[in-house]
Amino acid sequence: MEGDININDLVNIAESINHNTIENKKRNKEEKINTDTFIMTKFKISRKKFSRLIKGTFISYNPRTHMYDIPKKVDNNSSIVNQNKLSSSINNYKKNFNKGNQSNHDNLSEFTTQRVKKIIENEYPEILKIISLYKKNEINFIEKSNKKIDIHRPELQGELFSKSFKTYKKVLDDFVEFCSNRIEKQRDLVAIALLEFMEKYS
Repeated sequence: MEGDININDLVNIAESINHNTIENKKRNKEEKINTDTFIMTKFKISRKKFSRLIKGTFISYNPRTHMYDIPKKVDNNSSIVNQNKLSSSINNYKKNFNKGNQSNHDNLSEFTTQRVKKIIENEYPEILKIISLYKKNEINFIEKSNKKIDIHRPELQGELFSKSFKTYKKVLDDFVEFCSNRIEKQRDLVAIALLEFMEKYS
């Protein structure tokens, strides 16, 4: 819309915003329409852009009433603001927007990265531990994660049975650590290990 926007368009937008603000006072909390959403939905322009475009006009935002002050009459032959000035203002905005777009993108990316990192540190410290393990033992970590184990063998179907037996602590500790890097259940890995051992040495 901003490509061919004129002062009457700006007045129309301001009047519509004021009307929505008045109607919001009558609506329930769930029915209220946020001003930013209202402008974007109805006029396909952000509130920030609208604020930039009305600079230099007689349209101004009144923080006391939370509405826009608008002249009672707009003469099409005698505009509130010189059309050339308005056009220049729009072009300058476009130029500055495009020029700063990359810089803003970089700043946003850096801000987002820092924010995500903070969330991970505060709420998901275990992720940092996984990253640390990965950096210390990159090759083994990848190998453990990528090796496929077939848990759909027919022998792994049917009744579950528990049986206790003694084994060496070091072996058991290593096995528990190995299982912590797998998505399979320990019982399935134990069963597969026994099956493969019997198949290999039978």
